[in-house]
Amino acid sequence: MNNLIGRLKNSLNYYCILFEGIFNILGTDILGMATIIPLFLADFGAGTGLIGSLTTINSIIGAIMPLIAGSFIAATASKRKVSLLFNGVSRSLILVIPVVLLMGLSNSMVIAIFFAVMLVYFICQPVAGISWNYLLGDCVDAQKRGKLMGTLFAISGFITFASSNIIRLIRGNEGINQSQKYALIFALAGVFLSASVLCFVPLKEKSVGKAKREELSTKAYISTLLICFKNKDFVRLLFANGFSQVSTLINAFIYVYAQNTLKLSVGEISNLLVIQTVGIILGGLITGRVSSRFGTKRLLILVESIGLSIPLLELASSQVSSFAAIAIAVFLLGFSKSGYMGYQIHLLELVPSDKSIYHLVSKSLALLPISFVSVGVGLYMEYFPVRNIFIAQICICLIAVFCTTRLKSIVYKNQD
Repeated sequence: MNNLIGRLKNSLNYYCILFEGIFNILGTDILGMATIIPLFLADFGAGTGLIGSLTTINSIIGAIMPLIAGSFIAATASKRKVSLLFNGVSRSLILVIPVVLLMGLSNSMVIAIFFAVMLVYFICQPVAGISWNYLLGDCVDAQKRGKLMGTLFAISGFITFASSNIIRLIRGNEGINQSQKYALIFALAGVFLSASVLCFVPLKEKSVGKAKREELSTKAYISTLLICFKNKDFVRLLFANGFSQVSTLINAFIYVYAQNTLKLSVGEISNLLVIQTVGIILGGLITGRVSSRFGTKRLLILVESIGLSIPLLELASSQVSSFAAIAIAVFLLGFSKSGYMGYQIHLLELVPSDKSIYHLVSKSLALLPISFVSVGVGLYMEYFPVRNIFIAQICICLIAVFCTTRLKSIVYKNQD
């Protein structure tokens, strides 16, 4: 009887996290930090430097907030409640953006309010993200995590494929103005993000305490974080993830490059969004199986090798058919997206669950300097040839591939 209850509980948890992830990824894909948002800001008069600063702000806050809130999260009895609170506030706030767009405000005012909303979103998401990663490790069996992540991305990819076509229709509709188009897109994103919060309501934590534990003193907290860096496997993971993150931050400009440098039409840009979604679907189906069967190390080697081809194709786009080369690049960008979650899964495999939050915080802190890459790249693109950026990215990708080969091998013995 206890085994049956345990299996039902595990199954419930699996699907709670799966559907929360589906709605969250669907919402964030429509929100489009690397797609819709750069185009939205550019259409409302923002330069590439300002566009790049948004990604940098996101990265900096993403590193600082876990440091500030890590001890609080670790001491909180229920990480599920932390997730519900911070996600409930930040994700529902996205619905303010379409309201603002329909008010007829000036472009500068729209951008200012947009940045304010995104600031709250950026502050809350790292706290909810640490709780989510803890719950993934606590509520889902190790051999099922890779399968869950792959399934999550594949299913959400199918849904996003339909949504991408809706976005394509919205962007191509000449019967509504620019503000109305973006209002519809951000409204869709806000609805799906808000729906994702509800999926954690029935989640059952395995390690939930009866009462809140005492938080560590500042000195003890910092010491605990520093001890994490004595783990050689953790340090190797940091190096691999660091070079990988630099490369993916550069990829955030791929649509701006396609629109401003390659001069692709609105229709072609919309087609690229659909092509990227197809990549997400196929990538989710394949990377989850690779992770479950061969382990996260081999998954990350595969993903970083694919990432190497993206700047190569961007270089080729200026020499051959621009659309064909950039289409393959965005397909691979989508294909590899789910695979990058392998870094978080690998971290959960390397450390005990009661120490995972401290390692997640240490990882965010260590990768903080990388946050400035986007601003630097954005400013560089305004004044210098973009070709040099792609050449530098190729070198970074090669280092990332090498670093992943140095990770600890963890292969599951039990297969589903």
